[in-house]
Amino acid sequence: MDRLYVHEGPGFTRETAWVVDGAELSQAPAAVVRLMFHIYGDEEHYPIVNFYQDRREIDGKIYLYTANTIVHEGQQYLVEQWVDISAYWR
Repeated sequence: MDRLYVHEGPGFTRETAWVVDGAELSQAPAAVVRLMFHIYGDEEHYPIVNFYQDRREIDGKIYLYTANTIVHEGQQYLVEQWVDISAYWR
């Protein structure tokens, strides 16, 4: 269902960011959160040990950016995610 409101992806770089669909702005914020956490949100298997989030304006677009450190099999990994939220942030 969330793919009706957020397109593109996979969002691990700015160039491959998820893009919010401007047609259904009331649904977009929750859809963004669900998509982002669906990627690695299984804290039993991938505990998050560090979480960082902010908004970044780059080249006239506004992005929601997260950088999370997760643990998998004893190793820490940085997972970055980018979502173009220009449609509902302005």
